[in-house]
Amino acid sequence: MSRELTPEEKLWCLEQTIAIVKDAGRGGGTNMRDAAGVLQSIYQTLCALRRDAIDEAS
Repeated sequence: MSRELTPEEKLWCLEQTIAIVKDAGRGGGTNMRDAAGVLQSIYQTLCALRRDAIDEAS
């Protein structure tokens, strides 16, 4: 079972998302392996946030 993410972890994922989008918008050369790792973390965080939102709505 997944644990609840800390506010720091959620903030880190948001910051990484902003950095990737900003870099991509400039045509930046983000390392694909680094980007894949960050995207995986973002995906997991978004899923956790969605789960939290559904739990709160119930």
